[in-house]
Amino acid sequence: MRAPRFALFGTVFRLIARALRDHADLDVTHLIDRDDLGYLVASGGSLEPEAGTIIEDFSTPRAFLLPRHAALTQRLADADIALVSEFGPIFAQHTKRPACFFPFGGDLTVMPFPARFAFRTRSLRERATAEVIGRRQRRAIPHMREVWSPPYAPYLRALEALGATELRTMDYKPCGVDTEIFTERPGDLEDARRTHPDLAALDFLVLHPSRLMLDPHPALRESGQWKRNEVMIEGFARFASRHPADRIALAFVDRSEGPDRDRALELVRRLDIEDRVRFLAPPRSGGFSWPELARLYLLAHVVADDFGVGWFGGVALESLAMRRPVLTYIDSSIMDDLYPWHPMVSAKTADEVADALTSLAGDHGRRTALGERSREWIEEHHAPEPLAKRYRRILLDVADRYS
Repeated sequence: MRAPRFALFGTVFRLIARALRDHADLDVTHLIDRDDLGYLVASGGSLEPEAGTIIEDFSTPRAFLLPRHAALTQRLADADIALVSEFGPIFAQHTKRPACFFPFGGDLTVMPFPARFAFRTRSLRERATAEVIGRRQRRAIPHMREVWSPPYAPYLRALEALGATELRTMDYKPCGVDTEIFTERPGDLEDARRTHPDLAALDFLVLHPSRLMLDPHPALRESGQWKRNEVMIEGFARFASRHPADRIALAFVDRSEGPDRDRALELVRRLDIEDRVRFLAPPRSGGFSWPELARLYLLAHVVADDFGVGWFGGVALESLAMRRPVLTYIDSSIMDDLYPWHPMVSAKTADEVADALTSLAGDHGRRTALGERSREWIEEHHAPEPLAKRYRRILLDVADRYS
């Protein structure tokens, strides 16, 4: 009997597909839209596709108008099982193949509801495009065999609105982290200090590279597009007031101009901590690459992630892989069901953030121990080999159910 062939579409599958190719005996093809080439370069890759990866212009206007005949539909149909993220359901539904949807966030909680998020569009053309794609995504998701979403409220609300709650599988699907890029090698710390001497001179650096998402609009809060960065800023201000003579700083990645950046800067000024806040400008418009971020993590004493839904993202995984303590908000009622343990320091309020920073700043031994536990947790759950083992089982189970 021929082994099943799997087609995986979207950048969320990049590390999963690589882990499966390197550590599992599965026939896996990874499909990437050419518009995501910037992601490939930023993540330490090149414009040349890896073996088993196909890069094409999948998101053309014609493709969305005629999805039955689009290139992505044909590529997905070449496999026995289609696994898609982003706008993949629009095309996967036309393949006559079993298809599963692995949402990464906005593709489930925002894209299918364009009218609700019309306030974010800047032109009539942009609004019309969002409406066409959103309508197709809204109709396509209920046609998936499964939806691989974590059990967090924004995802559950979106599935309920789409009438697709019963499609959500209970088996947790973790994301991966590149443990080759995000690891410390001899000489890396010295190189980071030479590259960022101003940061290296600090006694205590809190790095907060997560996107700034402070807009409390109800649609953004309910869809998980709200990281509550203000909790980190206010907590840092209270922590800084306890250390008036120390060289401490809170550093953001300065991605672009925008209302959320303005809100953050206004809060920084109101709290009178401008002299202790850094906005780190990336060397290019696409942001820092993964290798460049790895050097920044090395200089951090603590890395802060997300204080919104109670989940964690790529920033947390990267920091943990670099052996840096992560401060974020974790919903333990969910997390405890997904992992037997985790090393992250959870804080939900500004006072909790201030107390956590005070404790971490004053205890180098605790930071070191947390760092070692952090790498251990990554190696146990999110590194390539455990990732391949888990997804090999998941994919073969899918093939058995729908063959």
